[in-house]
Amino acid sequence: MQLTVPAESDVLTYLASATWDLIRSVVILAVLSAAIFRAVLDFGGRAIVQRWWIERRLNSAAVEALSQGKSGGGLFSLDHRQLCAQISAAAQSDLHDKRTASPLLRAFVGPESIDDLNKLQSTDSDARAKERLSQNVERQIDMFQAFLAQSMSRLTNDSGIAISFGAISLLLALTGTTKYGPLVGATGLLCLIQSLVALGDARIPDSARIRTLRLLVPAIIVVALVLTLAPFIPVDLTPMLLVVISGYSSGMISPIIVTALTRLYAPP
Repeated sequence: MQLTVPAESDVLTYLASATWDLIRSVVILAVLSAAIFRAVLDFGGRAIVQRWWIERRLNSAAVEALSQGKSGGGLFSLDHRQLCAQISAAAQSDLHDKRTASPLLRAFVGPESIDDLNKLQSTDSDARAKERLSQNVERQIDMFQAFLAQSMSRLTNDSGIAISFGAISLLLALTGTTKYGPLVGATGLLCLIQSLVALGDARIPDSARIRTLRLLVPAIIVVALVLTLAPFIPVDLTPMLLVVISGYSSGMISPIIVTALTRLYAPP
């Protein structure tokens, strides 16, 4: 039996075509996922999750003070940078007017500056104490902004992957071809798992179960790759591997597009 080896040019042509098709699919899915996620944020999603995060870090009195501000509940729908800028302005206003009982101001005063805060309205308070207190408040707000940024980054990654798998499942289902049935079911299940990861992390980010679920999709990719290369597996898992890689890759790329859209539509 004679073994036929494809020509080098044929192999390279096939690899170039397959790679281009994969990249094109990943980019299209990433753009679609980013657009859908950005729409969800703009139509109330950002306000919901940011209120969850703020309630986790601040006490109820501080959250109530934010809700009763000039912006009202709309404050929570702002981008986290704009949100923290509004919080900083409100806290500095309380500090300037020496409203030491303000729950918002007290929420961002570190333990090392409690004495300065208590002396703010006393006769022996000086400018240096007020300056130290102002710097401490700004430092605490910067840490709070970093917390919001990290939370939104994780939510964007998890949601992008979930939306990508959901889009793949929907597009395969719309073809009406029964041979795609297993892929539709698998990607639909992965969409559900990643959705639970995104929502679970937004509510209980320290959960070990959420961290375990986040590692499930990469584990599936590794297992599918190993089984695809294994000669004793009678089932061809290449389509499943390509679909999972496409969905996961596009979900990981979509945060870049979400960030670009946020900067593009951000007010001057």
